[in-house]
Amino acid sequence: MIAKSNYRPDIDGLRAIAVGLVVLTHAGVPGFGGGFVGVDIFFVISGYLITSILLREAHEGSYSLARFYERRIRRIFPALVAVLVATTAAGLYILTPDQLAAYGKSMLATILFVSNFYLGMTANYFDPDAETLPLLHTWSLAVEEQFYIFFPIILVALVRWYPRGVRAAVWIMAGLSFAACVALTELRPTMAFYLAPTRAWELLAGALLAIHAPRGGAVAGREWLAQALGLVGLALILAAGLGFTTQTPFPGWAAALPVLGSAALIMAGGLGGGIVTRLLSSAPMRGLGLISYSLYLWHWPVIVLLRFWTIDPPTPLQMGLAMLATLGLSILSWKYVEQPFRHAGRKPGRLRYPVLWAGAGSILAVCALSAVLVQGKGLPGRFSPQERLLLVEEPKDGSVPCDEQTDWREIANCRIGAPDAPESFLLWGDSHGRSLLPGFDAAMKLLDRGGLYVGIPGCAPLLEMSRANEPFPSLCFPLGNHVLSVLDEHPDIRTVYLVSRWSIYAQGKRFKHSPTARQTLIVDAESSGASLAENPRVFARALDRTIAELRRRGLKVVVLNQVPDIGYHVSIATVMAGRLQRDIDLRTSRAEYDDFYRSTAAILAPHAKRDEITLVPLEDLLCDQTMCRITTQEGLPAYWDDNHLSRRGARELAPGLADLLRD
Repeated sequence: MIAKSNYRPDIDGLRAIAVGLVVLTHAGVPGFGGGFVGVDIFFVISGYLITSILLREAHEGSYSLARFYERRIRRIFPALVAVLVATTAAGLYILTPDQLAAYGKSMLATILFVSNFYLGMTANYFDPDAETLPLLHTWSLAVEEQFYIFFPIILVALVRWYPRGVRAAVWIMAGLSFAACVALTELRPTMAFYLAPTRAWELLAGALLAIHAPRGGAVAGREWLAQALGLVGLALILAAGLGFTTQTPFPGWAAALPVLGSAALIMAGGLGGGIVTRLLSSAPMRGLGLISYSLYLWHWPVIVLLRFWTIDPPTPLQMGLAMLATLGLSILSWKYVEQPFRHAGRKPGRLRYPVLWAGAGSILAVCALSAVLVQGKGLPGRFSPQERLLLVEEPKDGSVPCDEQTDWREIANCRIGAPDAPESFLLWGDSHGRSLLPGFDAAMKLLDRGGLYVGIPGCAPLLEMSRANEPFPSLCFPLGNHVLSVLDEHPDIRTVYLVSRWSIYAQGKRFKHSPTARQTLIVDAESSGASLAENPRVFARALDRTIAELRRRGLKVVVLNQVPDIGYHVSIATVMAGRLQRDIDLRTSRAEYDDFYRSTAAILAPHAKRDEITLVPLEDLLCDQTMCRITTQEGLPAYWDDNHLSRRGARELAPGLADLLRD
């Protein structure tokens, strides 16, 4: 079925394209929004090469499952363990206790090759928060290893006992996996992105190449086909790498482009190749391909730790220097870690059981280190008492309304303000409304007013509008109906206060946003599709219908402008600036923020001008004419992250907020 494999320099060149796309995208280089498809290229290459080896050994009768895993350990473990040790060492100095404890969990998931499950439950690959996870990229290693737990056994069993069914079985498995991928991308895109069953078809595409594709050099009369396949394959990969964005539904149908492109390039090389194959086989491309595994492993922790160190988004120069350093580090890692361990004491056809024991020992050692970080709660003793005070948010103690609610997906619905006053208002908000509650509740007590709070984090206080991605449509649309029913049940409510992070919906982007971060797209019943350009129109329509409905009920509508975004986690940045002795003003410039918020303000302003709403300049309580403060009068963080007020910060606004809300 397949000839003995020879070294394919063009495949190393294809690895270079794969890792180059990933690194350029993660480094934020403009124009490479879809570089995450480099992982899909790696999957196809892996499936092709591993299946080639398995088929050869199965036909020769030399296949050994233990030997297969020996090769995997030699290939995967040395560089991975080196990266984990180095990242842990850096994290002990840079990461906060909470972050280091979370890192410990992710390291445990990584060494057990289940990080795709862990990340699927805790982090969307494209969310801004994911940029703080040093081991985010290890999900792909987990997918591969989970695939190779089952596939070698299935393939070799088929070859031995039902050789005629090998091709059909692999085609069926690939088809089922692809169908699951497309279906789940529509329903649960995060799970479709991370899970092995929905990614297996990409590895199986490579396996099918190993089963079907001609190999061993040029095929007479097929030079034109090799040339065409090379050009088409490269075009498909570039179309995905340059044309896709974080908004592209992925993997789903879109993943077929890089997968087919990779398959075409591998086939082109098997047919003898053409201009593209010669390009891939060139010395620079081969060299980059040889270090691609080390480069993939090292680049992301370096980028994450760089962002912690710079506090502000890294400049192009800083990122460029970091990537040059990563390239050098990867060369050293390949030469002194990968290569020695991969070939040391190795003899053809002989199993080295010490390698298996070394792999098991590495797993146990990393598990023990992870346990220390997790059980030690991130080792807070690394920080001074003052630093720990800055880093720890006030615990929920029941003093703030809705404190007892733990599931953010549930609709918050609680009494706020003066306990003995009649319910005269409704505060409707998203997570910004929730974070303002300590101050709003105190302000209403000063005004001797009572009312209700209703809201769900991530759901703007606007009718018939939602974020486009799950689970928000199933949460936000029903929330609006719930608010209307609350108003029906409480006829004494005469004022509705709307509190939100308005710009995230109207503009779809965050303040000082990363160019690789997924944007927030919104939809309503009139939307033909979700896009950044559509956001302002959807937002304006939702605002119009919400104001119209509330005014139809005879209610006064008060809209509170959002508190200024900061662009980085305030408490972490404050501590890091001190630890790294960085002389940097962490406050937000009022002019810079006003400029960012201007397009959102322009949608709200006409309603205020027509006296349909009352606009409350909440930002004036935090900003003067030049700067916006980020700490309380006691010098503690006024924010608990980069945009939500801390409890201390919200409470400190109460007197000023009461003055703004006084009729």
